[in-house]
Amino acid sequence: MVVRLSAGMNEAGMLGAWFCVFGSALGDVSHLPDQIVKLGEDCGRLQADKARLEEEFSMLQQKVEVLKELSHQKELELQKIPSQAECAQQQREQALSAVDEKVVPATEAVKIYK
Repeated sequence: MVVRLSAGMNEAGMLGAWFCVFGSALGDVSHLPDQIVKLGEDCGRLQADKARLEEEFSMLQQKVEVLKELSHQKELELQKIPSQAECAQQQREQALSAVDEKVVPATEAVKIYK
């Protein structure tokens, strides 16, 4: 705290001003031990909160990794399942192959009869 003393002030006035300055400073100092204890308690609570939040963050990161892996596995499973259009196309191709197999012998049989 800075106090400006007037140049025209006498010694008694200056002494009184100094006592006011130091007296208020000493009054503030008397609360320091209580403030130190409170700050220590606050610091302890903040450190406990930090540790709890770090643990929660770690657990959430692990959950995210597990969910990513499950999502990837599900994606692979879905890719293995043929779509309805692919199934229909395969059925048409099989039917055409079966017809083709019958057409060749029938064509040869017709040639023989001619």
